Amino acid sequence: MTREQIEKNVAALAKRLEGNPNDLQGWLMLARSYSSMERYQDAAAAYDKATGLKPNDADLWADYAFASAMANGRQLNGQPLELVKKALKLDPENPKALELAGARPFSQRTISRRWNTGSA
Repeated sequence: MTREQIEKNVAALAKRLEGNPNDLQGWLMLARSYSSMERYQDAAAAYDKATGLKPNDADLWADYAFASAMANGRQLNGQPLELVKKALKLDPENPKALELAGARPFSQRTISRRWNTGSA
């Protein structure tokens, strides 16, 4: 698929979700698509919807934290850090949340390289 085709499909998914806001799988697909396109602000908004539908999923909160940090200039301060804390409260052993929490004092490039491909 070309980038143009991918963007068209992602836009169609976003449009479909306007009429079906309770589609958890759709929000997850949209969030991950936006993340892979490096549209982190949009990814964070989609993760916000997904965590609203499934609030007890530490992996979702960790992915939301990553997207928020990337949208926040690769900074874990503020909302991204609060999202990491939510993930760790749900699952103190969540690998991505632990990595984000541990990476906070280090170079933000490390965070970007390590998690830019996504997980969970």
